[in-house]
Amino acid sequence: MNSALGDNRHAIVAYSKLIKRTPKNYWAYQNRGISRKEMGDYKGAIEDFNIMIDKYPDSVVAYYMRGLARMKSGDKESACDDLNRALNLGYQEAEVAIKENCK
Repeated sequence: MNSALGDNRHAIVAYSKLIKRTPKNYWAYQNRGISRKEMGDYKGAIEDFNIMIDKYPDSVVAYYMRGLARMKSGDKESACDDLNRALNLGYQEAEVAIKENCK
């Protein structure tokens, strides 16, 4: 088994337990979303990023990662909206993804 996949599986389990104990720990949703995205669970990742963004609408990482997950799931228009939002909030890494995907 790939080490990164195993690490992400363990992370998802750990963040899920943390969310169950402390459901208002919104950073756990963001981190679980990142792990879900890395595992290819784009729907689950987007759901986690939605929760983070709902609570912290200026979370540049959540917008960026949700944009990447939406791009992978085939929702290019929403993905580009998220990536542009992340860039407008100051997340410079989004610029590369925008140039590569949002023409």
